[in-house]
Amino acid sequence: MKRKSTLKSVIKGKDRDLVIVWRRNKLLDAMAKQFAKLTGQKLTR
Repeated sequence: MKRKSTLKSVIKGKDRDLVIVWRRNKLLDAMAKQFAKLTGQKLTR
């Protein structure tokens, strides 16, 4: 990422890539939590 984007610019859709990355991270986080639930382990960061 070249520059820091403000939340407003993300909402406006100026930084589509950032939104996609953010969504992917959210999805991965959700999957990790689901996996942790299945295995009975605490999610570590």
